[in-house]
Amino acid sequence: MRGWAVYDGGFPKWDFGGGVYALYRGGSLVYVGRTGNMRSRLQAHRRRFRFDAIKIARVRETAEQRLLERKLINRLRPVSNRALVPDLNAVWWYRNR
Repeated sequence: MRGWAVYDGGFPKWDFGGGVYALYRGGSLVYVGRTGNMRSRLQAHRRRFRFDAIKIARVRETAEQRLLERKLINRLRPVSNRALVPDLNAVWWYRNR
């Protein structure tokens, strides 16, 4: 994935705000997510998932984060993510009904 920072066996030492992240275990994609505070979110995931590598894309805008996350989940089908509705309008309608 172009434009992504990769951390093998390590953990980012800084908090650089929001973005989209992918968690890997044994070379296989486990989970894709988005957050406004990367460091605290990844620390929370340490308790839930076992992972040995992280890929992080720095994305500031929430709408862009949402689009990238949805695109990656629907295309790559990580084992720990539920499939998302591909249509943004359907998601907006469901959340705001």
